[in-house]
Amino acid sequence: MGGCAIVLGMLVAGHPLRAAELLDRVLAVVSGTVITLSDARAAISLGLVDPGAAVDPVSAALRWLVDRQLVLDEINRYDAGDADSAGIAARLGAIRKRFTSDEEYAATLRRLGLDGAGVRVLVRDTLRVEAHVASRFDTLFVATENELREYVAQHPEQFVRDGRPADFDAVQ
Repeated sequence: MGGCAIVLGMLVAGHPLRAAELLDRVLAVVSGTVITLSDARAAISLGLVDPGAAVDPVSAALRWLVDRQLVLDEINRYDAGDADSAGIAARLGAIRKRFTSDEEYAATLRRLGLDGAGVRVLVRDTLRVEAHVASRFDTLFVATENELREYVAQHPEQFVRDGRPADFDAVQ
């Protein structure tokens, strides 16, 4: 028994340990749905989210993915409809145009651990989220500064700070 341990020790000593390779990482869990580093990289690579000039593009993508999942949870709770196939096809076409060749697109999907069906699901759900948000919030009224001043003047009781009416700059 002791001889086996010595032989095993010699074998291990003869082979340097390789650094661990990060395959994936859980970034968040939203309502039981796991959001991984791969999900964030896929959202960025496929152009589903634009991190802009963010110092940390993965963090920007993560915020988008968390918000997206929260809206998907609401959509699924009320069994909202599916995205239309023409919209899905158009968005898939836009994603495909981000790549210079079929080989580059296929290599990116392999690197991300996705296939065509997986990309289609991402696009479908993203379009469902966009449609839901548009239906809920695109009808919001955007007031001008004059309209806001008038409203504040007509409803001073709603804008009180430390027992006194707040000035417009504080309200704004």
